[in-house]
Parts: sequence; structure tokens; C-alpha cells
Amino acid sequence: MPGQTIRGTFQRAPGAPGLPAQPFRFVLYFLARRRWIFLSILCLEALNATCAIAIPQALGRIIRAVIQARSQPLDLLDRLTWPLVLFLGLGLGEVLFGSFARSLQLRVGPRQRQEVTREVYAYLQHHSHQYLGNNFAGALVHRISEMSQGVNLTLWTLIFDFWPVLITFGMSVVLLVSANGRLGALVGAWAVLFIGCSFLLALRSRPY
Repeated sequence: MPGQTIRGTFQRAPGAPGLPAQPFRFVLYFLARRRWIFLSILCLEALNATCAIAIPQALGRIIRAVIQARSQPLDLLDRLTWPLVLFLGLGLGEVLFGSFARSLQLRVGPRQRQEVTREVYAYLQHHSHQYLGNNFAGALVHRISEMSQGVNLTLWTLIFDFWPVLITFGMSVVLLVSANGRLGALVGAWAVLFIGCSFLLALRSRPY
């Protein structure tokens, strides 16, 4: 964020808007203004991931229905009705939920970036003439543009990359535990280890 630092501590310009100095709080500051839209996107992405992970279960039911109906071919249609309806419903739900989530993203994304840019520009206006004279205008504009883009990138990474993977891991572990407790526990432990290592590596790479 444009501003001066003294001994590593962020120094706020006199009279400047109260924008958080911490990156995570800075993102949450703007997220809170459209919390219901982002909550809707989270719910849609959760439903999308749920449908995606449940589709193989529906396919398994279709296969079992066909195998069980070999001895009684007349019962094939009755056995396949519910699995086929479930499979089609899950496939349609995956498409619709994903499309709705992306539609909201396309609507809120540009507005979010515009709002961040406007707020930081307003913040920059409260800096001294000396500060503005000691920094190139193009460099300040570039930093503001990168900041607004970084807020959107952080939100979309959490919502569309991390959140669906978390849902998929959770449902996979639950399904595996119901089928085989040891296998489910093994996959659950691996998921926790994988996410933990990824988080630690992300913390190490954040300064770069």
C-alpha cells in the first residue's frame, strides 16, 4: 500500500481513510461490503463441488442396477429409474451451480476492483507533496493497479480453487470412511498433511 514506513511500522498519512495495513485484513475489508454476494458464491461453489463428487456414486448405482437386473430383465427399467434421475440431476446441478457462481463473479469482479482502486486513490490523496514528489506517478499507479488486481485474485483463488478442493477432500473422506474406515482415515491424514505443507510453503513464499 502506498505510504511511508518507519522501522518496519506502517505510517498512515494524516486524515487518510482507515484502510487496514495487513494484507488479509485489507482483503476482508472489501469483502465485508459484499458479504452476501460472496457468501452466495461460496454456497454455489460448495453445491457444485458436491455434485461433482457425487456423480461417480450415481454412476456406481447405475452399474449395480444393471448387474442386479441381469437375472430379471423386466426389472431393469424400475431399477434404473432412480439412479438415472440422480445422475442427470447431479450433472445438471453441477453445470447450473457452476454457471451461477461464475456469473456472480463476472458481475462483482470489475466492481470490486474499481472500488479498491478508488479507495486507495482517495487514500493516496492525503499524502504529502514531498511523498508524491519523491515517488514516480507511474510507479504509484502501477502499485494501485496491482493491489486492486491482487485483491480479486486472492478472493477468486480462495473461492474457486481452495474452497472446492476442501469440499472435495471432506466428502471423499466421509465416503471412504463409510466404505472402509482405515482407508478413509489414511486419506484424511494425507489431506491434512498436504494442506498443512501447502500452507507453510505459501507462508514462506509470501515475502517473495
